[in-house]
Amino acid sequence: MSLARRDIEPALQYGFLFKLNFEAYTQRSRQSIVNDTIVLNGTFDQSFLGQANPSSTVVFFIDENDKPQMYQIVNLPVAWKFSNTFSQLAGTRIDSFKFDQPAFALASVATDLPIIAPLVVGLNFVGRLLISSPPLSNVAWLWGATAELELSGSVTLASGTDGVPTMTLATPANRLISR
Repeated sequence: MSLARRDIEPALQYGFLFKLNFEAYTQRSRQSIVNDTIVLNGTFDQSFLGQANPSSTVVFFIDENDKPQMYQIVNLPVAWKFSNTFSQLAGTRIDSFKFDQPAFALASVATDLPIIAPLVVGLNFVGRLLISSPPLSNVAWLWGATAELELSGSVTLASGTDGVPTMTLATPANRLISR
């Protein structure tokens, strides 16, 4: 099966959490098609979960059952923290965590991406938690030479971005990062 525009248009129209003009997005993006995979890179023309015009990568592909699937990575700024998106988390312990390469990811199918993290169906958070960030800094010695923990997992939004999300984040044991 070949992946064609007709296969991905329904995902573009209904699968995203935001309204995206396919023509406008692709005009600003680098596009590549390799082995029935389409990769689009670009920036939003609007804000997404509290971030103005974030950069993003969308990957459309054919799964092992010959069905079109997609995932989208929305990159967050380096100094991003949870309260930048969810104001009710301001001042909480999770809000003091610092991340390397934080992102939200939307996936139509569960997938394990070696370049980013395992994703579940729906909205995900992915990022490398810096062990030196409070409140972990006091117990950083427990991780030895590990400088970062890759965290990923589902995010369920509660009544818009003003609510507190439900998150199930985990770190795969084989993805501890030493520096």
